[in-house]
Amino acid sequence: LAGHLLPGHDFVDNDDDPVEIGDQQTGPYGHGTHVAGLLALFAPEAKIIPLRVLNPRGEGNIWVLAEALSFAVNHGADVISMSLATPRQTHLLGDMLKKISDDVTQVGDDFPGTTANPGLVIVAGAGNTGNTTQMYPAAENIGGLIAVAASTQPDALASFSTRGSWT
Repeated sequence: LAGHLLPGHDFVDNDDDPVEIGDQQTGPYGHGTHVAGLLALFAPEAKIIPLRVLNPRGEGNIWVLAEALSFAVNHGADVISMSLATPRQTHLLGDMLKKISDDVTQVGDDFPGTTANPGLVIVAGAGNTGNTTQMYPAAENIGGLIAVAASTQPDALASFSTRGSWT
């Protein structure tokens, strides 16, 4: 990833070192590093702002995610990739995503100091439930947000991937 990374932030440990902490199964790096590697491979001119919002068990909270979204937008992100999902829809996350993707001038008073970027695209993972349970933020159904599911090597829907009309 050398040459692709911009300064990021770790919202879990609250420091400027967003290094992922792996485990026995995934090794020293996690899903975010994998996605960043794919991005660097397919978009070699892309710059990546690494932001860590989940702990080593893959757990986090909506407040931290909202902070990270604000950080990304305020640091010029054109694409935000969110490989995380929850079955719980929240007003905070939904409103934040609407503001940063629909309003290209200024995010309202609800999120002071956060400005939106024209043409911002948000890519959100549909989840890994293997059923049609709506998972958020992918199921928010707002402009500028693309919900993505997992596919197999022959380009079929992966059996573990969450699916539905919102994906």
